[in-house]
Amino acid sequence: MEEALKSLVQEMKNEIPDAIAVGIFSIKDGLILAHQFDIPGTDPNIASAVHANVFRTFERFLGLVPEEIAGSLKAITLSVEGAFFFILVDDEERLAIITATRSSNLGILRVLARKYLDKAVEIVFGS
Repeated sequence: MEEALKSLVQEMKNEIPDAIAVGIFSIKDGLILAHQFDIPGTDPNIASAVHANVFRTFERFLGLVPEEIAGSLKAITLSVEGAFFFILVDDEERLAIITATRSSNLGILRVLARKYLDKAVEIVFGS
């Protein structure tokens, strides 16, 4: 499973326009299952920590909004100087994909994130 997820995030990073980093997270325990980044001179541990912090920010945000909204929220986009973070959660809330990209084409990002999230669910859960 680990190698399949590593391969998947590499494929995803190559297909998403201007991707800086991608990662797959387990929502249950918050662990990074696989990630890939392309930031020259960046320590891999720092890149992982940034992904984890963005994911925790998403979780905290969900804790602040009313349950009727949080329960139906499956995607969020965060904008920072020079990049967009896009987080997409699978329908059963087991896995999340996070991407960082310099592209502002959020429509294609959403479509590609859904495609790869479905593949990740298949790899991890077989369904």
